[in-house]
Amino acid sequence: MWTEVIKVVDWQTKKIYDLPCLGKNSWTKFLINEGYELIDEVQLGDYSIYLYKTENNTYAIYNPQIDDLDVECLLINILSEQDAYSLIVGIQKHASMVVCKNQTSWI
Repeated sequence: MWTEVIKVVDWQTKKIYDLPCLGKNSWTKFLINEGYELIDEVQLGDYSIYLYKTENNTYAIYNPQIDDLDVECLLINILSEQDAYSLIVGIQKHASMVVCKNQTSWI
């Protein structure tokens, strides 16, 4: 189910807040205004997880809403590339477990 807002998690402060999906204050505008640039796209089946980086080597991850997973979010203020990719691996594992569970739930 598509939502009008996206959850934003500041990885350092652990604060969670909402940003609109569209409009002048959207999460994409936020990334631009904060100096984040797209540096990688990691495939996750029919979807992609997007990795962003600032000139100060701060990272952000956009995790899309994936079918049965209600996990659309933007993780910001990640301090290392290694931490960012570790989070992406965790997202991939979680998504794979849910997809496998859904495929075998009728057996």
